[in-house]
Amino acid sequence: MRATDIMSAPVVTVRPDTSILDAARALVRHKIAALPVVSPQRELVGMVSEADLFHARAARTWTGLADRGVEGVGAPQQVEDVMHRDVLWVRADDSLALCTHLMTRHNGRSLPVLRDGYLVGIVTRRDVLAALTRIGEAFPGDQALRTTAGTGAIDLRGARERIPS
Repeated sequence: MRATDIMSAPVVTVRPDTSILDAARALVRHKIAALPVVSPQRELVGMVSEADLFHARAARTWTGLADRGVEGVGAPQQVEDVMHRDVLWVRADDSLALCTHLMTRHNGRSLPVLRDGYLVGIVTRRDVLAALTRIGEAFPGDQALRTTAGTGAIDLRGARERIPS
């Protein structure tokens, strides 16, 4: 299986100049934990997580500036102020094993998927688990399915139930 076989698409994204509040609204509305940050040409330029946005909003609230409608000097206002620029990603033809390895080794929750340098999808932990569950269903009974990639491993023993999506 390849990243394109398990990825979620289309991807909810934001641009660097998106306000922190609008990015937070997108996370809440779509019930996701992170957003790829893309250029107008859909090139990946960063990632912003709910933790990044929470800390940015909390910092403004704790100072009392948000309540008074005042933007503080140096207070984060846009996604580019809080996003991570060093992003772990996979190519569209990378394997499920590599996705599993990267997520496990780096404790990642999601991996943007790129084709020819452009964002085409995202692989989440749930996508990986769903794929491993589908593979496990191909093995009847209590047989174990073990996927190991480097230091990461996922072990499904006797999994007969589907993970809700």
